[in-house]
Amino acid sequence: MQGVSGCGFLQKWRTMIKAYINFWKLALKSEGRSSRSDYWWAFLVNSIIRAVIIFIDFIIIFGEFAKRITSDTTPADVQQITQEVLTHLPSSAMAVQIIGTVFSLLIMIPVTTLTARRLRDAGYSPALAYPLPAIYLAIAVQQFVFIPILSNIMIIANVYAIVLLVLCAKKTSDPALERKI
Repeated sequence: MQGVSGCGFLQKWRTMIKAYINFWKLALKSEGRSSRSDYWWAFLVNSIIRAVIIFIDFIIIFGEFAKRITSDTTPADVQQITQEVLTHLPSSAMAVQIIGTVFSLLIMIPVTTLTARRLRDAGYSPALAYPLPAIYLAIAVQQFVFIPILSNIMIIANVYAIVLLVLCAKKTSDPALERKI
């Protein structure tokens, strides 16, 4: 088994970087095909970037919350402080959320085209990917504006996104086309 410094790790790192560069190079190309590794490496990198943004946002909000808690704080005070912190976000948390939303909007089209290519490669209609921009836009709107019906729609949208993930995990319909990066 190779360690972190082994060439196996470096090869995987290079593969991931190459796949993510291809993700951006082919951002506007929905025709053609994408291998499972193309799809999942891009998915992983985008997920890591999102996780970092969410973590930074959490740290900022938690820090604001922690500043207001003292040894004399009652449970009722905690509830009030929580509501205040979450309804009046610090400007740094708002900035991080805006960065997260901009990132989501930036990857909206490349994710859609990559998913369309991957679905085609898996033997499904690439048209299944075309609702993705609407889902990304709904997430962006929901980030800053609470619309009750949008919350219900987001449940359906998330189920749809999970179905797409499952479909994209299918092996290539023509094994001769499956390539390893």
